[in-house]
Amino acid sequence: MRRSRSPVRVTVCGWLLIVLALLPFNTAAWADDAGLTIQISPSGSVVELQGPQSAVSASPNVMPRPLAGWYRLRASYPGYETWSSEIFIDASSPDRITASLAPKTRMRAGLRALVFPGWGHHYSDRSGRGTLITIVALGAAGGYLYFDNRADRKLGDFEAWQSRFDAATSVAEQERIQPELELARRKAFDAETDKRNWGWGALAFYAYQVVDAVLFFPEAPQMELHGVQFGVRSEGDALIALGASYAF
Repeated sequence: MRRSRSPVRVTVCGWLLIVLALLPFNTAAWADDAGLTIQISPSGSVVELQGPQSAVSASPNVMPRPLAGWYRLRASYPGYETWSSEIFIDASSPDRITASLAPKTRMRAGLRALVFPGWGHHYSDRSGRGTLITIVALGAAGGYLYFDNRADRKLGDFEAWQSRFDAATSVAEQERIQPELELARRKAFDAETDKRNWGWGALAFYAYQVVDAVLFFPEAPQMELHGVQFGVRSEGDALIALGASYAF
């Protein structure tokens, strides 16, 4: 004779299946409620969080809680201005923090190049070229100072011989001084010419690097993310989760 199933057992099994079916959705909901979403535009911006705990991730991402205290939030992306802000995080903080990075511009690159050679290229993420321009510009400035000092010395020599010539009390003494005076005059003239030529060359290079920073301002690169994961480290460097990884 076949035995019938107990109604109580069927009911318990049914509820258990319902709970198991809804568990993934409930878990996701709890994770969303417990997390702090940081969304920076453009997507893929590198987000750094510094405070009682430190974190690095790529936007958008959900940061696990609890994170309590004052934090410095910094976001960066190639071709965009770096953004940073001081924030206080606790249980009553908003569930989402959003910000938009401003794209870098040719005008700002040119203004920086005007202030200091190479700065505009560093600003536009051309650090190698910017470093080279800075080195050349410093060399040009140093060369101009050298030629300026040399011209002053040669002019001083000429003025000294001129004073001796003017102070001569006889024609014979003037004739003896005349060759040295003419030689000092030529050296002073040549030194002044070298100084002037070097100065114009340095000025031309300065103008060139400003034009180069503006005309050859690069387009913002696109960054493709691979396997991005969020990571948090406490002050004691105790690893809580894996860090972010990205490629571009």
